[in-house]
Amino acid sequence: MKVVGRSWHRVADLLAKYSWDPSQPEKLSHERVQIILGIIAEYKARNAFRLRRLYVRSLKLWFRDHCVTIEFCGPYDLSFFESLRRTIQDKTSRSLSYITHEDPLLLAGFRVHYGDNVWSRSVKDSLDTFRHAIRLKK
Repeated sequence: MKVVGRSWHRVADLLAKYSWDPSQPEKLSHERVQIILGIIAEYKARNAFRLRRLYVRSLKLWFRDHCVTIEFCGPYDLSFFESLRRTIQDKTSRSLSYITHEDPLLLAGFRVHYGDNVWSRSVKDSLDTFRHAIRLKK
């Protein structure tokens, strides 16, 4: 199969789309990725290298567009995380999932990443904003 120009990007995007586990959209399917890497390996070396690089880029972009990342420090439960996901879900047409991880550097509160957007309600970010404001007044 001959692929030209922007078509490489389309092929990589299509491969990335089918790499995720349908039952857990935030996780890659090991089996699917192995199959896709096998398909890529059938290309000539130069084209395989290019397609692998574009595939990784497409995976990152797909994840960024379909998964909300929540960093937190404090006593939050699953219903809180789900309500954050639903709030963002209501503003987009995509089906979203979320991942969480605890970050003690936030001191208290949470930070939500989705696409290019970041929403923060943490003590660390409030202190950083305050510190920056004091420096500007000097």
